Amino acid sequence: MSVETIIYTTKDTVSCTGELNDHPLVYYSVPETGYVTCGYCDLKFAKQGVQADDKRSYDRT
Repeated sequence: MSVETIIYTTKDTVSCTGELNDHPLVYYSVPETGYVTCGYCDLKFAKQGVQADDKRSYDRT
């Protein structure tokens, strides 16, 4: 079973280049509930304060 990474933010829009900067720069709108998943690396971004089932998460505000 792989570990999911959820990055919590207070911003409406986030950018992603992967955990190792290994894909092109992309931008995503973060929904008020739930999360958005990067199409390249599967990182998930959620609004701070939103509950999500995860094994590994950290704040990137």
